[in-house]
Amino acid sequence: MRTVDLTHNPDIEVIGANNSLLETLYITRVNKLSRVIVNDSRLTSESLDNLIHAVVYNGVYGGAFNWGSTAGRPSAISIQSLRALKQYRGWTIISEA
Repeated sequence: MRTVDLTHNPDIEVIGANNSLLETLYITRVNKLSRVIVNDSRLTSESLDNLIHAVVYNGVYGGAFNWGSTAGRPSAISIQSLRALKQYRGWTIISEA
């Protein structure tokens, strides 16, 4: 499975796609995400950016985001957003950037 559509699940709290073939992920901006693990996946840069923005838009305090080595790289704006999550919302960010 290379594409997953989670746009109809606003109650999603955890996304785990570690070591997966997942390339494209669609997610609603309304969510309850507190943990995201997409390390060693094939997520595209666009999917990774969308996921980061979904977390920023509705993320909770004290979550964790692990994007490690993905096929795509987050944009400069997304990296700034991850830093803000860490600084202002107490998120743990694990990456190779």
